[in-house]
Amino acid sequence: MSDNINATSRQDMITYLTQEYNENEATRKLIDEFDRDYERSSSIHWHTKGTFLYRLLNEALRDSDFDALFALRSFIVDLYKQILLEHEQFRNNNLTSRYNFSLNVYRGQAISREELSILLQKQGDYFSMQSFLSTSTNSEVAHVYSGAGTAHTDLNKVWILYEFKIDTHLNNTKPYARISHLSQYQDGAVFRIDSIRLDDVNQRWHALLSLCDDERFDLYGIMQQYAAEIIVDRVSPGFLLYQQGDYAKAREYFQKILNITSLEDREKAHCYRGLGAVAAEENNYDEAYKNFTEEYDIWHKLDDEVNRLEACKNIGDILFYMGKFKEALEYLPTTFAYFKLKDYEMEYACICGMIGHIMDVNEQ
Repeated sequence: MSDNINATSRQDMITYLTQEYNENEATRKLIDEFDRDYERSSSIHWHTKGTFLYRLLNEALRDSDFDALFALRSFIVDLYKQILLEHEQFRNNNLTSRYNFSLNVYRGQAISREELSILLQKQGDYFSMQSFLSTSTNSEVAHVYSGAGTAHTDLNKVWILYEFKIDTHLNNTKPYARISHLSQYQDGAVFRIDSIRLDDVNQRWHALLSLCDDERFDLYGIMQQYAAEIIVDRVSPGFLLYQQGDYAKAREYFQKILNITSLEDREKAHCYRGLGAVAAEENNYDEAYKNFTEEYDIWHKLDDEVNRLEACKNIGDILFYMGKFKEALEYLPTTFAYFKLKDYEMEYACICGMIGHIMDVNEQ
């Protein structure tokens, strides 16, 4: 991120936190402290303090709350990068040792009986945890930290102690890092559930899990990359919402991105493409045409031929569905040769069908 982009995203985060905890005086003081003292290198420190940031970020990752994830984007970037750095240092230190091939860490947590039932059914299978995990090398510390042993007020909850076994010599795992007595994992880390048993003595469940090499499981679609998308590209989360059919949220997200003063022209063009796609799905063809035209103008200015042709097809599609066949023919033939050359069979067939239909109508 450039300094200007980082300053904007930092201010967005502080504004969001202030609004979120407006009526909580104690948390507001922590937010003021965070605003005053926070540096990129202190991201792990703030996340492992168990403060508002820990709760808010993990809830946002778990629930795919794009409003919160967008507001926290600068912190997510800092946290990911610091964990990645610590991860590399930790692995490099371990690779010099002949003996430290594995690391066992623990996390205590209260989960619902429904969640426990799912975990029991998935023994031997793989699953992905959708949050940055804080763990301890001491099982009893993790047990106490989870709140286990305190009176249960929710009869639907059970205590579980996760024991994570990590092969430190695996190359393609999500980043983890040893930070004092704590370890961190990036969201989306894949684990195999080796076993789950009831510990009668401590009145809790004990789950043994192994951290896995990502390359083995990409084909299963198990990796969720919402937070990573925000790190890499500010526009991509909007298309994820669109693909999920949440058009109202997708529109809101694209519009929010367009309000960023430091937005690059390419990002603007993709936002207009997203807004056009949303409007088209809702049969609002006038709005779709307006946004696709905005997209086209930007690609034309940037002299980006590939994306300009994509925009041409989008405009041609919309004009076709609006019944404006003459105007559609000004755009569709332009993209015809491009999609044939690229061997995009579905797009090519679609354009052929539309042009054929227009020709039939004109002959009648």
